[in-house]
Amino acid sequence: MEKDNRANRYSPETRARTMRLVFDNQGNYESQSAAIKAIAPKIGCGRDTLRDNSDFR
Repeated sequence: MEKDNRANRYSPETRARTMRLVFDNQGNYESQSAAIKAIAPKIGCGRDTLRDNSDFR
């Protein structure tokens, strides 16, 4: 059986950096969800990837 590597696709440093980007720019959007929706495609990941980490801070 092959191990599912999706959970480990991004390093902890990358996750921290992207969540910082979301939190720092959240004021430019109506909500955190709107910020995630705008930022996720720019950094090449899915919205759910960021949303799952939105409690990071």
